[in-house]
Amino acid sequence: MNEPKSVFPQSPTWPGDGTSRVPFWAYTREDLYKKELDRLFYNGHWCYVGLEAEIPNGGDFKRTVVGERSVVMVRDMDGQVNVVENVCAHRGMRFCRER
Repeated sequence: MNEPKSVFPQSPTWPGDGTSRVPFWAYTREDLYKKELDRLFYNGHWCYVGLEAEIPNGGDFKRTVVGERSVVMVRDMDGQVNVVENVCAHRGMRFCRER
């Protein structure tokens, strides 16, 4: 089986029929998936979670996901928009189950 030498090689090569056929391992390797989550969603940059207009009033919220993490975008009573991870730090349970 042709395994990649690193998860994000500088010049990835697809063996066989040219560049239009992505090898099966690119879709199935757990370590590659985790690296992609870190690189695309979790480290060093912001991610779009919603529009400010979606939560116009204090107390309004929207639940969504970033990568595999559930997050809640909420407008506080002072009008500020905040995004928090949808998990209780003490018990590790999701605190918002509504959409």
